Amino acid sequence: WGDSPFLSEIGGPSSLGGAQLNGADSVAVSTQSGRTYVADAGHNRVLVYGADGSLLARWGAGGGNGAASREAGGFNNPSAVAVSSPGLGEDVYVADQGNDRIVELDPSGSVLRQWGSRGTSEGRFHAPAGVAVDGAGNVYALDSENNRVEVFDPTGRYLERWGLRGTGLGDFSQPSAIAVDCAGSVYVADTNNN
Repeated sequence: WGDSPFLSEIGGPSSLGGAQLNGADSVAVSTQSGRTYVADAGHNRVLVYGADGSLLARWGAGGGNGAASREAGGFNNPSAVAVSSPGLGEDVYVADQGNDRIVELDPSGSVLRQWGSRGTSEGRFHAPAGVAVDGAGNVYALDSENNRVEVFDPTGRYLERWGLRGTGLGDFSQPSAIAVDCAGSVYVADTNNN
């Protein structure tokens, strides 16, 4: 890494790249279009950049003006963003932490579906901090405050969950990030268990 060249920068604390950022919590890049999606948590929006780094869109309430919203197309502290695997289209998934839900959007920013609300039962969340999608289109939601992972099929139907608060094997303590590799293995950054 020390000898790797710096390629470019988007966003920033000023208007670099066409949009000021405030707490950029997550980034995902589409291998299909080259677009970059940024969860700009402090501004309650997702920014979309082209492969050349140009700002293409601001998704969120009022055209991504920074207002928190529970309405369809709005966000409240979006904490993570993921893009579906090649061959499954280019749907974008957002862990909408402040609204305790997962939002699925198409490449134009139209809401396809959203699911979840505050709670501990199946399909409910308390501050989802991460989201990932596997090669079959299954969605993995990292439910941070409930210390678990919930899995949904491509239509948002609940499949399973795992994890409890604790320090043992398979337990979590405020996990903060999740990823799924091409073989379907799931990786979780378990923040308080180091």
